[in-house]
Amino acid sequence: MKNLKIAATLILAGIIVSTLAAYGQQTSGLEANPIVDSSQAAAAISSSNPGAPLTPALSAQLSQNISHPVIVIMKNQFTGADAASDQAPLMSELRQVNAAHIKPYRLVNSFAATVSEGEMARLKANPAVARVIPDMVVHHAPRARTPASTKAKTSNASTALMANVIPGACGPNGKVLLDPEALQTTNTDSDDPKASTARSLGITGAGVKVAWIADGVDTANVNLTRPDGTSVFADYQDFTGDGPGMQTGGGEAFLDSNAIAGQGIHIYDISGFSAQADPSPCNIRIEGVAPGASLVGLDVFGTFEDTTESNFLEAIDYAVFTDHVDVLNESYISNNYPNVAAQDIQQLFDDAAVQAGVTVTAASGDSGSANTIGSPATDPKVISVGGSTNSVITPKPTRAQRATSRPPAG
Repeated sequence: MKNLKIAATLILAGIIVSTLAAYGQQTSGLEANPIVDSSQAAAAISSSNPGAPLTPALSAQLSQNISHPVIVIMKNQFTGADAASDQAPLMSELRQVNAAHIKPYRLVNSFAATVSEGEMARLKANPAVARVIPDMVVHHAPRARTPASTKAKTSNASTALMANVIPGACGPNGKVLLDPEALQTTNTDSDDPKASTARSLGITGAGVKVAWIADGVDTANVNLTRPDGTSVFADYQDFTGDGPGMQTGGGEAFLDSNAIAGQGIHIYDISGFSAQADPSPCNIRIEGVAPGASLVGLDVFGTFEDTTESNFLEAIDYAVFTDHVDVLNESYISNNYPNVAAQDIQQLFDDAAVQAGVTVTAASGDSGSANTIGSPATDPKVISVGGSTNSVITPKPTRAQRATSRPPAG
């Protein structure tokens, strides 16, 4: 699971008084300084009297310079239709001031939009609003180099380096191994037909709907197609604006899809995926922990591999309210230090999803940049998931064993 840098703050504070004071000073200086941008004038006017009717003249002013992407959290935390009803007056206002990219949410009473500076000030001063925060841009973490580039670089260095072949890492003579190794560690499935596993008991995850939030993937991939020819995907949605057919990196979504519902019917030779190519084939078949489950793919990363906080929230909202998923997997991480998860708006959405009966899993960060787990995995209501291998775990030696294993003095 890759690390994605995501950060947003959510602190309830006395913003109405401070906003009125700040813009009251601007308003008092308008006569002395007539060279004032119309959007700034609208900001001062609207914040000084947030309950004033939205006249055509004020709407025209607030419709200029639509360049501030924000997320607005309402004071009364309703859900569903009640949230929509509570947001209705502000939705009407946003349409009148030509706000762009309006995204109403139902899971948490909030919405996102791109507005002018004046409208942003008006929203902050609205008594129905608890908080207005910036809609942050989230940059995709760079992917490791592709197999093609790996092979090219390996071939150039092959005269200087010998391939480091790890015994047992690949099957002998091209034998196909079951992947991930965790399937056998957890007794989910095994290459041994006599092993007692969940799969031998007929447990496949059938009837469970699992959503992931990541980048794009080819839903027609051969390993994501059941033996009867149907796709493992029950739904696939694009939240980037690029369209569901636009190509993205796809590395995360491919691994997530296969780790959840891969069919294990296609053989992959991964000998060229390491820093040094293995001289012989290294064949695996990827089987998901629940190949019978239905997948919901939620693509939030666009062509340039970046997105916004509001896209993440829209994907979570869609998974819960539209697709009614049973499990939501979030393979991204923010290793903020110190941890600010309690201030993260996504934690509000994740907690609301759990409250609605959805099991939410999140990447732990696998120690991360701060040698600890990060948000959203730090949320106590979320299941934190880390990566490991099937290596033999050596027991901690006893004091006597440590004493006899010390090298002689001198």
